[in-house]
Amino acid sequence: MKSSKLMWNEVWANSKIIAPHEIVLQQIKKLQINHVLEIGAGSGVDVEALVKMGYDVTFTDLSEVAIEKFKDRNPNIKAKECDARNLPFKNNSFDLVYCLGLLEHFGESDRQKIIKEMLRVSKRYILIDVPQRYSLLTIIKKILMFFRMWKYGDEIEFSHFQLINEVKRVDKNLKICSMYGRGILPLPRNFRSIFYEYIVKGKIKDVYFKLQEKMYWCWFNCFGIIFEKRY
Repeated sequence: MKSSKLMWNEVWANSKIIAPHEIVLQQIKKLQINHVLEIGAGSGVDVEALVKMGYDVTFTDLSEVAIEKFKDRNPNIKAKECDARNLPFKNNSFDLVYCLGLLEHFGESDRQKIIKEMLRVSKRYILIDVPQRYSLLTIIKKILMFFRMWKYGDEIEFSHFQLINEVKRVDKNLKICSMYGRGILPLPRNFRSIFYEYIVKGKIKDVYFKLQEKMYWCWFNCFGIIFEKRY
């Protein structure tokens, strides 16, 4: 089952709204920026959360269904349908350009195009969040993909070394600002949202955030890296 616009239209047509990714919001908050672009934004929950936090955010996705559902909920937030390999924005348009769960759906040459486009339209930072190679979810996902039961199409997974190498092939002068892990339990998205909302609270949440920042290289379902341009 290859990833396609038709497949993503079906995914977002049948997806429920989930909780935003708090570790991602926390990492973005540290950057002290304002203009933000998310590519492949899907449900748009992180965009909504960032706007509530006071950021000027633009939502983009290839799926017109995702765009339509997002606009119905958020008529005043900027949203645009576009291909991540050819972003319709001028150079240096945003302080931060980020993507979660996007690169893994593309082959190597297309991944390089996406990274180049992210760097082109970013003034300073890019954040890339991908599936972790060394996690229990990877094993479960591979089994589901083998039986064509993984609804998100074919994916690959990354080690943090692999992602760093791929990004630095585009620009070797980039600085790594931070890394984090995301998603400790191999559960469906709706169940993970319940776990984080009702169980990970107070001091437990503080410990969990610190763990995510230190154990980004294994165990967690996904991980992210923030890169900074040096020119």
